[in-house]
Amino acid sequence: MTRATSSYQHSPFNAGQGNRRTPSRQAGLTLVELMVALVLGLVVILAVLNIFVSNRETFRVTENLMRIQENARAGFDFMARDVREAGQNPCGTTLVANVIRKTGAIPWWADWNAGTIIGVDGSVDRTDIMAFGATTNARVAGTDAVLVIRAEQDEQAVTLHSPGTFEMTLKAVTGLVADDVVLTCDMQGAAIFQLGTVSTSLNQINYDPGFAALNCSNQLGYPTPLNCATPPARTFPAGAVLSKLSASFWYIGNSASGKRSLYRTRIKKSAGVMTTETEEMVTGVQDLQMTYLTKNVSTEALATDWVAASDAVFDPGVGAWSEVNVSQAVAARIVMTLQSEESVGTNNLPIQRQLIHVVGLRSRDTLFDSTP
Repeated sequence: MTRATSSYQHSPFNAGQGNRRTPSRQAGLTLVELMVALVLGLVVILAVLNIFVSNRETFRVTENLMRIQENARAGFDFMARDVREAGQNPCGTTLVANVIRKTGAIPWWADWNAGTIIGVDGSVDRTDIMAFGATTNARVAGTDAVLVIRAEQDEQAVTLHSPGTFEMTLKAVTGLVADDVVLTCDMQGAAIFQLGTVSTSLNQINYDPGFAALNCSNQLGYPTPLNCATPPARTFPAGAVLSKLSASFWYIGNSASGKRSLYRTRIKKSAGVMTTETEEMVTGVQDLQMTYLTKNVSTEALATDWVAASDAVFDPGVGAWSEVNVSQAVAARIVMTLQSEESVGTNNLPIQRQLIHVVGLRSRDTLFDSTP
């Protein structure tokens, strides 16, 4: 019996089957994984963006608050400095003659005896200075204003006064030119008049009405009659002091940007004529309200409360703010409302802050409680 033998033959296709390896499949992102990654990235970006926006808004708010504080500091500094010096003159006298009335009435900027500080209520339209209106620089109705008259701090000593020739010789003529309006005083009284001619070589000034267009007389004695016909004669002694006259009207006006600002109107000389100029002092001031502390000049008693400019103590029937009024303002309480330039508040409106500053009048020295 023949033994069967295997006829299996080696095939190249079968060779090495025991060592054969299947190639590995390449890894990748599924659509779900990609979407999850995009969502996570978007969350991170939104978080960073939210922090950036929040920090940016915080910076804008802080910057606008700083600007409000800077504007408030500047506004109070400028205005308080002027109000504090209301009625101030180098000699401290209250008897002031005034010949600046050639046209009949003394202009508002020279009427010392009508009041060296005059509060103007928000309902009072001073059309002779700056009227209510909607145009640039015009005063905003409902906001208070104040008029301040004083002598500038540029004192020059008088060495000789010659009433017969209407001349004064100064120790040195500095900063004076023809047509300037000045105040000359000593301990007995003062006089306000316009300069006709100025000689720097001779250190002389002349107030002859023939050259000084505003002077109604060449006599500088107190008091000056209303018709300026025959004022008393007066000779100022050597040692008297001469200073320029300053007058300022502080109010809230419309700025060119369409917002509101603190403005000042003051006298200046242009082409030989006394006129006024208006300056925008501080931007962003929305409102100005002022009250005053008064003193009874007869009893020296201070009032117990602050009063508005329209209060009865300033009754026009008894001279209003003039020296003949028994009630004199000795301090002013200034309340300013300031607004940010940008709308950065939580309600997307500009930020507003109300700040208070109290000023004592140096020309009426007194002790008072400055508590708002």
